Amino acid sequence: MITEAECTYLDNGPACGGLGLKDTMPANWDFEMGDIFARLHLAGIAFDPPAMTPAAACDV
Repeated sequence: MITEAECTYLDNGPACGGLGLKDTMPANWDFEMGDIFARLHLAGIAFDPPAMTPAAACDV
């Protein structure tokens, strides 16, 4: 869970002081090997990643 202010920062475009990442990942993010939390890292939002479970893990 992130705060409403953090969500606004992620979603709003640069013209409004945000990152504009509501519907996209950061530039140069790799679909196959990219960190699924890259948007949160870029925004500097601290979080505890969910625990890996068999349902959330995938064979690589």
